[in-house]
Amino acid sequence: MLTLQIPDPIYQRLVNTANATGRSLEEVMLHALKVGSPPDWDNVPDEFKADLAALDRLEDEALWKIATAQKTLEEMTRYRDTACCGTNWYSNSSEQSSSAIPYLNRD
Repeated sequence: MLTLQIPDPIYQRLVNTANATGRSLEEVMLHALKVGSPPDWDNVPDEFKADLAALDRLEDEALWKIATAQKTLEEMTRYRDTACCGTNWYSNSSEQSSSAIPYLNRD
């Protein structure tokens, strides 16, 4: 058993959600914890763990900026060509995929 102090506005939002959806308060709270908790690192391939850990530390505003960023056709083509293991999908030439990361995150 765990005792947790929840601020009244958050508690009331959870109660209202439970009432509106016909679910128990416990079910609503467990769902909120599940979707809001850190990722399950057991299923993440090693090559993505560092990037995901960096994203996990960002504030919501920074994540929203990344998620809603618009890229040009040239930028997306470069991403496509470097996304698979740092290798251009259409040729045998190799390019480091890490060089594309700053390019994609550029404002």
